[in-house]
Formats: sequence, C-alpha cells, structure tokens
Amino acid sequence: MWWWIRVPYWLVLPENIEARIDRSGECWLWTGPLHPRGYGCQYYKGQGWFAHRLVYALLVKRLRTRQLHHVCGVKRCVNPAHLEVVTAKQHSVRHGHAGRTHCKHGHALTPENVYRYRGERRCRTCIRARNRASYYGTKTQYDT
Repeated sequence: MWWWIRVPYWLVLPENIEARIDRSGECWLWTGPLHPRGYGCQYYKGQGWFAHRLVYALLVKRLRTRQLHHVCGVKRCVNPAHLEVVTAKQHSVRHGHAGRTHCKHGHALTPENVYRYRGERRCRTCIRARNRASYYGTKTQYDT
C-alpha cells in the first residue's frame, strides 16, 4: 500500500529545472546551459545560480558561506549525494591549489609578487603584462 506515501513538497524540483537534469546514470547530469568553467547555470527567481548549488539548495539546504565539492569529479553533476559541503580552505586543498609556489605561467608566488583579490592570490607579474597589453592593444604571451 504505497499510494498513501507522498513526496514532501521541498523534495520536488520545479519542472523547468527537472527537465534539464538527465538522471539516466549515477550522476545527474545538467543538460541546460553551461558556465565557461564547465558548471551548469540557471536563473531561478531572478537570481543566477550554479546548477549544483541550486539543486542542493532546493533538495537539502541553502548554503551561504560554504562551498560544494563534487566527490564524483564531474562538474555537470547535480546529484546531492555526490556533493560534499566543505570550507574554502578544504576545497582548495582538495583541488591542489593550496601551497602553490608558482603561478600557471611560472612566476614565483613570493609575498612581493602576490596580492589578494577577493580572497584569491594573484600574480603581479601576470597582471602587469595583461594590463600593459590591454593598454597598447596587443596580446600577451599568456593569451590563448
């Protein structure tokens, strides 16, 4: 006698979001628009969201300061069982960003060559080269 069991209203996704999720495999893959970084993105009630954060907020709970780590490693996955709540420090350690000594272009990340912008370390040498190229209307060796 299963017909009396109803799914709580907070466990049901809106139709426009549900239609963009492919649940055929273990990972629930987002089939809607993608952000340039590879994450799904969606507007919901006038606000832009990453798809995995939106689905997690609707099915589990809303996160304001924490980050979600994809345990499965698939950026398009929105399955809440594959998402783990972590701090920013834990997240950077898991992705190998913590303790870097050089930027992606090989410049040393010394205290004199680094400044923080929105909690992120930035290489002053790369920023100077990018700004110089922008000013003179040329491309840098770092542009691809």
